[in-house]
Amino acid sequence: MLSLTSCTKDEHSSAPTHDGSQPARAEPHAAALEVCGRFATLALASDAAVDHGPSDARRRAADQLGTADLAGSLGGEGRDHDWPELARRQARVQVSTDPIGDDPPPVSTRAAAGVLAHRVAVSQDGWRRQLPDIAVYCSLVRVDGGWRVGRVNFADSSSSGTTR
Repeated sequence: MLSLTSCTKDEHSSAPTHDGSQPARAEPHAAALEVCGRFATLALASDAAVDHGPSDARRRAADQLGTADLAGSLGGEGRDHDWPELARRQARVQVSTDPIGDDPPPVSTRAAAGVLAHRVAVSQDGWRRQLPDIAVYCSLVRVDGGWRVGRVNFADSSSSGTTR
């Protein structure tokens, strides 16, 4: 697993405005959260009919939404004890995400976001199986005006403190 760093609340406190709405920083956080959700979906949506293992999906996600260094740092990341059965059934994994919601607001060039990924394996013959949820924590950096995932941590949802 890769580690994340976090910022202190004092560095990034964000109080509501006088009318009760969130300050303009809420929009960058929503954009960072959206990129983290898309990354998690791509990274966990393996397809045993075309992938050699779950790490193929991680690399695709890093290539599309990560920084230049992320794909290399993931290395063999992508172990999945369900892979042998998915490969035998030529199944693919469908992913949906929900925000975890305990992320600090972004600062000009850095942000943190987390999503809970819900996974279901499906095969052509109609077989379906609910897979364990995974918490995905992204450390993002602003590149060319948009957010890119610089580091990521995949954790069993039971260890993340999140609930569905």
